[in-house]
Amino acid sequence: MKPSRFLPVILAGLALSWAGSASAYKPGVLRELADAIETAAPVSVPAAGSIEVGFSPKGGAEALVLRVIDSAKTDIKALSYSFTSPRVVAALLRAAKRGVAVSLVADYKNNVTDDRSGKGRAALSALAEAGCDVRVISAYPIHHDKVLIVDRQTVELGSFNYSDAAARVNSENVLVNWNNPALAKAYLAHFDRNWRQSEPFRARY
Repeated sequence: MKPSRFLPVILAGLALSWAGSASAYKPGVLRELADAIETAAPVSVPAAGSIEVGFSPKGGAEALVLRVIDSAKTDIKALSYSFTSPRVVAALLRAAKRGVAVSLVADYKNNVTDDRSGKGRAALSALAEAGCDVRVISAYPIHHDKVLIVDRQTVELGSFNYSDAAARVNSENVLVNWNNPALAKAYLAHFDRNWRQSEPFRARY
């Protein structure tokens, strides 16, 4: 038997063991494990467009993220863990003001329940009050994605959180694949899955 054929058995075993101690997990996790049994294969997409990278601190990472947002003409779909950067928020507000449809899924725990500074709630509230579609997700122990999908063409990804710490003091990286619709389609599928598992954020300060 090939090693890859053991994957469904392993995942099923994990699901059963976790079900016995479900206090640390939400029911959606078991549902996602069932999905993983059927869709565990990675997605291959053709190389296309152009690649640009940035780093932080002082390596152009945040500037590249802002340029991606400012390039948007029709829509931006964002996934985030920490979401506290005033410059990223300002760029998304500018996009919304010029008619770009902005949708965001952010980690619930990091930006709401554990947000002692209030910066995460304030950032999400600012976008929600401006008419952006803002949702929070608690289906996973950590929603650790940091992704922008712009105009269904361009994808920004990497370790870079949308936060001051990521821009100023942390060692981070950003990669942008400009004009690669196939890659954008793959990330849109991931975005849509998380969107379905999230709930609307209620604006508050």
